This record gives sequence, structure tokens and C-alpha cells, in this order.
Amino acid sequence: MKRLFISKPSAEIQELSRWLMEEGFSVHAHSFLHFSPILSPLPSPFDVIFFSSPRSVIFFLSQYALPASVSIACAGEKTAEIVRSTARTVDFVGQQSGDMGAVAEAFKRWCAGRSVLFPVSTRSLKTVISVFPEEQCQELIVYETTIQGKAVETCDLYVFTSPSNSEGFLMENQVAVGAKVIAWGTSTARYLGEQGIDPTHTLTESSSEKLKEYLSSLF
Repeated sequence: MKRLFISKPSAEIQELSRWLMEEGFSVHAHSFLHFSPILSPLPSPFDVIFFSSPRSVIFFLSQYALPASVSIACAGEKTAEIVRSTARTVDFVGQQSGDMGAVAEAFKRWCAGRSVLFPVSTRSLKTVISVFPEEQCQELIVYETTIQGKAVETCDLYVFTSPSNSEGFLMENQVAVGAKVIAWGTSTARYLGEQGIDPTHTLTESSSEKLKEYLSSLF
């Protein structure tokens, strides 16, 4: 039985774990990240709000109501699903959430000069914010991300879901010799490369579905 590590909490990947076990994998799931809310006043009026992850939606909505007149944009479909569950329409969804650089450029074109609010973490990579002029965007830190290393079992395949989780893994572990490494998007792939780890594959979309597709083709 092949052993697969994924840097997500088991509660978030129950369906994926069932599928992996049916496909003959032993699943080891662990996130090295811990989150806590940061209370901040809502900035001055804005035209668009951009959510980069499901967590950014959850922490924003724990403090504020979404203004009715504001357009809503999301980095990918999973984030958009969280917004839609609140009975709100999503006006922009990034098409390749695994490549935030491409999402950033597409989103900037779509905004057409409108002002944007970005609810983010203390460890935001600011990939999307960085393509906007300062006067067009506002950053709102809504939660803190902290990293805690932990030793995990040696595996045959590693799925790293973010640069921060990759950092947490490397605090007390190393990738086993000969193991395959999957990066959950280009930002994660870039971080791994900087640490001397060459991903076997990079997902173009940050989703369990794309991971399943790749694993099906691999084995």
C-alpha cells in the first residue's frame, strides 16, 4: 500500500481520503498551520472585495456583513462555493487557482479601475495585491497564521498545499528519497524549489478534483 502525505487537516479532506483509500493509498493528513482571528475596523468604502481562500471568507464573515452593493471576487471555485452558501452571487472566479499570477492579471483586467478590498492573513503572499496600484486597493488583515512543526511518517508521495505548510513540514521532516512531490499551485512549487525540492507535478487548479485526476493518471 502506497503511503501519501497531504498537508491538510483530515477533517477537510474526508471525501478525498475515502477515494484515496479506495485507490489503495494509506493517507496521512496533517496541517502545520494554526489560525486565529484579528479584529480590525472595516476600511472606507470599496467597490470589489477579493477573497483569496475559503478561510479568508470565513474570518471576514465572522466580523462583518458583506455590503449589498459590493461586487464579490474569488480566487477559485472552492472559495466561491463558500460565498454562495451565504446566498450571495460571486461576480468573478479565477479560472486557474493553482496559478495566482494568472488569476491576478485576469482579476485586474476585470476590475477596470474599481477599488478593491483584500481580506488576508498575516502570512499573505500578496500575489494578487501586488499587481494593483496602491491607491486602488486596501488590505484588511482578518486572521493570523502561525506555523508549528511536527514529525510525520515517511511516505511515498507528498502533497504540499501551501508555502506555509511546506515550511512547517520542513521544520522537522525531509522528503523521502525517491518520493514523488505534488505542489498545490505555482506558489507552493516556487517555495519548494527554493528549498531544493523539485516537484514531480504542479496542480494548475488548487482542488481535490485535480489531485484525483493526476493520481489516476500516475497509478
